[in-house]
Amino acid sequence: MIIGPDLADLIAYAQARGAKIILAGDLSQLQAVENGGGMALLASALGYARLAQPVRFRAAWEQAASLRLRAGDTTVLADYDQHGRIHGGEPEQMMDAAAAAYVALTTDGTDTLLMTADHALRRELSRRIRDDLLGLGIVQNGPAVTIADGTKASPGDLIICAKNDHTVEAGEPGRMLANGDLLRIEAVTPDGLIVRRALDADPNTGQRRWTDRRFLFAAYGNSELGYAVTDHTAQGRTVHTGLAVITGTEDRQHAYVALTRGTDVNTAYVFTLSPKLADPAPGPRPAPELARYDRITAGPGDQPVTGTGEALTVLCGVLERDGQLLSATQTLNQALADADHLAILHAIWAAETTPAREQRYQALLEKILPPGYRSQSSHQVKWLWRTLRGAELAGLDAGQVLATAVGEAGPGRSPRHPQRHRRPDPPPGRLPGPAPGRPVVRSAPRHRRPRTLSLCRADRRHDGCAQGPARRARRRARPALGNRRPRPGTRSPAGPAGLAAAGRLDRRLARAIRL
Repeated sequence: MIIGPDLADLIAYAQARGAKIILAGDLSQLQAVENGGGMALLASALGYARLAQPVRFRAAWEQAASLRLRAGDTTVLADYDQHGRIHGGEPEQMMDAAAAAYVALTTDGTDTLLMTADHALRRELSRRIRDDLLGLGIVQNGPAVTIADGTKASPGDLIICAKNDHTVEAGEPGRMLANGDLLRIEAVTPDGLIVRRALDADPNTGQRRWTDRRFLFAAYGNSELGYAVTDHTAQGRTVHTGLAVITGTEDRQHAYVALTRGTDVNTAYVFTLSPKLADPAPGPRPAPELARYDRITAGPGDQPVTGTGEALTVLCGVLERDGQLLSATQTLNQALADADHLAILHAIWAAETTPAREQRYQALLEKILPPGYRSQSSHQVKWLWRTLRGAELAGLDAGQVLATAVGEAGPGRSPRHPQRHRRPDPPPGRLPGPAPGRPVVRSAPRHRRPRTLSLCRADRRHDGCAQGPARRARRRARPALGNRRPRPGTRSPAGPAGLAAAGRLDRRLARAIRL
């Protein structure tokens, strides 16, 4: 993780002295905060050699899972969930769970790293852990000094050095104090802090180790509490247990770094609810400290059981989000490669031809409209231009389409009745209305039926609904049967014509009955 200008200076320095530079790193991890991508550029241009098997992890399943996690394979989350490495819940609950796990592990001496991608969340986690350590007596109440952001630090606290200092030897011969060093405060003196620097964990026991020699740290004003660190700070470190707090806004690179720092355990605490969303429930809410106190004082059986279904969904979104950065040279090459892409060419063509096409449409419209209707076009004219463009793409002529539209619903004609002329406009200075001296004839008001009468008729219609189908059947059958019964002694018409007429009567009667 080195920025481009520094890498260029390093290469120039080595070239001037005939030296050789061998870069080691992971292209899928986080890049420099300022302008990264230099290693990716060199790897694509010069080639690279990749390690076949990760050797950091003790478990065989995690060795294979880390490679799938690096590639962004979301199905690997099932393996982490099967081994109990994923926990999900509300933000307050997950922060308390991560802080409690850190306190329990570090109190036992286990080398633990608590990571997050946000500085504000890192400060909040460090504050909660310090409060718990003060309650346990591991951190002393005083004397205390003020470090960055007005935070207090006292003997027993862990702080992070935020600046390189080549004048301070950090507990070992030739090892100078560097940015990101984890320090433990041993004592507070008028000249500064007496501290020890953290070393790598014991490979056999996983216990955290410190330098044997103590040294004076005077420039502690920019230091911060070191209980929780960012993913950029954690990159490159190896600990026994890694705890990652994931809010859901990170990308694949953050998740890959946070879940691969531990040799034995790597656990994710996932926010299943975004802390930035407004609470939809109106009214006041209880302070979150009350719920936190209840969770701390609750027994093992009273702790809420949280599922990992929503947590897996959040992690899937994180792994699918690629935050890989390209160098300036790679960005330029990508832009040149996309120069002949059809989508890029179409966007350029549309940007260049649209103004000229709209001017042509405007000229056609002014030519077709009468002189009295030529005015400044409104913002709604863009929909007309889009319609004309669609008509041209369909093979029609834009001028003919405009002429037809103006002729059908143009000046002097109504859109519904093309042959009906409009009423002429009144002369200037005169309001529309009856002529002077002519009596005003008002139309008689329409008679409205009383509401009670309408309701009574509606009731009668409702009562007669059951008899309606039978009455309609009789009315429809009456033309076929006749209004009267045949007289006694009369016979039906004989012959083919009579039989056909009788058949038609039978069919009409059957149809009427079915209806």
